[in-house]
Formats: sequence, structure tokens, C-alpha cells
Amino acid sequence: MRITSTGSGTTLSDRYRLEAELGRGGMATVHLAHDLRHQRKVAIKVIHADIAARIGVERFLREIRTIANLQHPHILGLIDSGDLDGAPYYVMPFVAGGSLRHRLENEHQIPVADAVRIASEVAAAIDYANRHGVVHRDIKPANILLQDGQALVADFGIALEVTGSDATRMTESGISLGTPHYMSPEQASGHREITPRSDVYALGAMTYEMLVGEPPFTGPTPQSILAKVLTEKPVSLSGRRETVPIGVERAVLTALQKLPADRFATAGEFSSALCAGLAPTAGTSHASGSGSVAATMLPAERALNWRSYRVSEDVCRRLARTAFDPRLIGSKLTYLDNGNASDVLVCYIAACGRGGDQYDAVLRDSPYRGVAPTFKGFEPATEWRPTFTIDDHIVIIREFLRDLVSRLKPRVTILAGFSSGGDFALRFAATPDPGDRLRLDGCLTLGANLSIDTCFLTSGLASLERNDKATLLSILRGVSARAESLDEWVNICEYVVNIVPVFRDDVAPLRAFGAGISAPFESESLVPFADWYRGAADRGCRLRCVFEDTGMYRGLVRDLQIRNFDEGILGDRYEEQSIIADAGMSHFDLIRPDTMRRHLDALLTRIAEGTPAER
Repeated sequence: MRITSTGSGTTLSDRYRLEAELGRGGMATVHLAHDLRHQRKVAIKVIHADIAARIGVERFLREIRTIANLQHPHILGLIDSGDLDGAPYYVMPFVAGGSLRHRLENEHQIPVADAVRIASEVAAAIDYANRHGVVHRDIKPANILLQDGQALVADFGIALEVTGSDATRMTESGISLGTPHYMSPEQASGHREITPRSDVYALGAMTYEMLVGEPPFTGPTPQSILAKVLTEKPVSLSGRRETVPIGVERAVLTALQKLPADRFATAGEFSSALCAGLAPTAGTSHASGSGSVAATMLPAERALNWRSYRVSEDVCRRLARTAFDPRLIGSKLTYLDNGNASDVLVCYIAACGRGGDQYDAVLRDSPYRGVAPTFKGFEPATEWRPTFTIDDHIVIIREFLRDLVSRLKPRVTILAGFSSGGDFALRFAATPDPGDRLRLDGCLTLGANLSIDTCFLTSGLASLERNDKATLLSILRGVSARAESLDEWVNICEYVVNIVPVFRDDVAPLRAFGAGISAPFESESLVPFADWYRGAADRGCRLRCVFEDTGMYRGLVRDLQIRNFDEGILGDRYEEQSIIADAGMSHFDLIRPDTMRRHLDALLTRIAEGTPAER
């Protein structure tokens, strides 16, 4: 084949007339051409001669022949291939509908159901190719063409056959295949062997972008993006777009796991998980690697959804004027809801910096109606991140709960909190409610603070200055050093990894919340906790306060009990089963679903028995 110039334009031999350049990249140039033999439009991709020289023309052509044998309804087929003076080329059908990249540029975010459908169609194609020994290595929106809305995976010409002894030669030649935003960690770190799980990662990154409008990791340079791919966790999808079902989010985040072994083994598995997470479409068929698969829906009691509560002007009137921001009026507080049909309502309060998703597993396990709000200012990736005092958080959560109780009309309403969320829950229960419009029947705290020493994270955050990353790093190192076991160290690090990417450049909300949690304990241990305990009990709220079984907490709980023996520090309404040191439990054991369920059931039993005065 050769390129010649004629009066009617440039011709690739006597077969194709080149009409326009459609695009140019680091590996190849794509031309729009006219197939003179069949009178149709085609796209011709010509690999740059220097790239071909480094890899070998014969190798390219051999792999193109492999790709030509891939026959699937969602794979853009190959029509022809050849060698143009040392530059391999291949010919594909021309798709006039544009690419997924064009659609994202126009719409920014795609409807959830449409995004799941497109991802499932791409997954079907990828799964088919992987099962035939081919890894694509460069799944991205620009390589997904849309024909009448249906996805066609293109650019299999640079895919790599994973069978045979030459499976890693392209990488060995110094050619890095992939695009930083969608490149798996193993590609980013230069691993020689790339498996189908790398395609699963890229598909997860592309699905993430379809849902929220940008890839999971962005940055000013390819190097900065790859650094995030290797070290950071993606921000919650539902925190950025509340209509994304939790099942869809779980599937995408599983596909984006750093370790290949932690991802779905196949693109087909990813597709099935996506479809299963898209409630309520049970019975709808979706393409997968093994054919048409009906979406297996989660049972209704296990389906979680992000919902929102509008912060009205009436709510804002109740906030402190000193820090009031008019942008708060009409904004939304998001919360995770398990939707269970139960006359018991439990509102779960997360630890400092975490959102409602900290209770994902707890909500799924619970038989009760459960909601888990994300505090205003703790939402990830918002343009405006408000900073609130503890008292203002109490006002907003109280109004949110009032609204929820008025609609659901539960028989029992309980507030539950973990770690610093436990402090908040107890203070909430103790704080007078103007008009007594909200009845709180019980309060469960797990791992609440008893002294300034137990506030080691929140007190450290309270001392931070804006963008003082060196101090933040020092604080976090100190936090992880307090772990008493490997499991606890892993849990602490997981907690830290979840909050640092969100607040690294804006620590004001963490600083304010941390100060509100730790300040009461700066002068004396136990007393602030005891004051809140008495206040909540005096307001008729049944209490169950659970503590971890570590050396520090054992001593503090013992001191609290002794002071209550001697001084009655917990008040006249103290009940024996309301202060619990849970044997063998570490801090993060307390938020395990089975632990939470056990203590919640015990509290409900005591509520059902009535108050001491009623028995």
C-alpha cells in the first residue's frame, strides 16, 4: 500500500481516499476515508513509524490479525490492515455518532441508568475479549463510540494478546499503553504483566466519570495523576451525586481497588454488580460477558439510597448568627437510608470527618429503619464547605430528625454515634429542645471520649492551621502510632485515608468539629461526659454507653464507676446497664454490624421495659 495524491485528494493505494484527519495521538493518527470499493465511510488508524519501529511491524500486524477475530456486537470490528512504508495501519467502520468523550463534554454527567447500561455494554465487550486472551489496556471515553446510543469499544488495535511468550513485549519496548486518568495502579507502576483486572479498573474509572463528571483522580500533570492513582482513594460517588444508588457505588469502588486481587475478577462480574445495584429494575436484562443476565436486585430491606434534606430558612433562623452564611439556605444535607419497614428509627452519627457511608455495613445488617446523615461541611468535593460549631450541627440534625419523625411516625427513635460521633449523640440527647418537638427515646454511644487523652485525633485537628500539611502529617503519624494491634492500625489508617483526601486543602470544618469535641475535656476528665449523661437521662432518654477494652479506657471507665459510687456523678437516673466496657473489643470493633446490633437490641429491650419510675 502507498499514499498518492490525485485530483480528488489523497489516496491510500487504490482502495481508500483520505478525506480528513480525525485525530492525532502519541501512537497514531486517525483519518476519515472513503472506501472506494464498497462506497462507504471508514476510519483508518496509522501507527506512527517511530512507534512501529520500536515494537516491530510484524508484531503489530500479528496482533491486529488477532483482534480481527474478535466478533462481538459491542466491539468495533476491523475491516482491513496493512503496512504503509513501515507504518502499520488498520481500517475500521466509521461511526458518525461520536464518542462517549463527546457526550461527556456536552452533558458532563450522564443519567445513572444510562451510565450503567453503557458500562455494561462495554463490560460485555471487554469480558469477551479477555476470555479470548486479549487485554485492551486503554479503556477510556474517547475509545467508546456511540452508534444509535449503543456502545462500541474501539482501538483494540493497540490491545495486547495475553497468551504466548511475547505477552509483555510492548511494555518492554518502552511503550506505556494507557491514559493516566484510567490507568490501573499496576500499569502506573510499570508492571510487566497486565491482566484483565486492569481493564476492570479502567472501566470502573470511566463509569465513575460518567456518574460524577470527572475521573476518580485528576491533576495538572500526568505524573500528579499517577501519584494519586497509586496512593489515594477515590471520593465517594454518592457524596458527590446523591442519586447514585449505594449498590452502584459499591460496584464502582470495588472495580477501583488498588490491588488487582481486590477487584472483580472479570468485567462480566463488574457488569452484574452494577446492574444489581441499580434498584428498582429487577427483571431487566443487561449484557454481560456470558450473555444476557437478569439484574439480581438486593432485597428491599438491604437496598441503601442517598437522600437529601433541604435546610430551610426556618432551620437557619435557629443557628448562631456569628457564623451564619446565607448560602446555607436551601442547601441540602445528604443521608444514607436503608428504607426498612420498621417502627424503630435509628439515626447514626459518624465520627469526625466521615459521612453517612461509614455506616454502610451497619445499615445493611440492621432490621430497623436506619438513616446516617453526612454533616454539612463534611461532604466531599463541594464548591462551598461551611464550617459549623457543634451546637449548630445539633440544631440541623434535630430539625432533620423532626422532619423524618413527622413523616415516618416511628414508635421508637434512637440516636447512635461512634467515636466522636458518640460524643455528639450524647450532647444532642442532653441539649434542651425548644418546644420539646422531638422525642428521643434512646441514645447509644460507642467509643465516646472520656478525657483529653482519648481525644488525640480531634484535639490534634483542632490545632491545625489552614493547609498546614506538615502538622497534619505529624498528627496522623501520632494517631496511627497509638494502635495496639495490627487490625487496629489498619482500621485507623483506613479512617485517615477516607478523610485526608477530602479535607487536605480545607481543614476548617475538621478544626471546628475537633475543637468542639476536645475543648470540654481540656480542664477535667470524665466530668463533661457525666454532665451530658445526666442531662440526657433527666430528659427521659434511655442510655447505653459502650467503651472499648483497652488499657486507657479500662482505667477511665473504672474511675467513672468509682466516682459514681462515691459521688453519684452520673445522677439519680443512672442505670447499671448504661455504662458498658465491652470485653475484648478494640475501638473499631465497636462499629462492626454485629457489635452495633447487639448493643442496640439491648437498649431497645430496656426502652420496652419502661423507665425506672414506670416499673
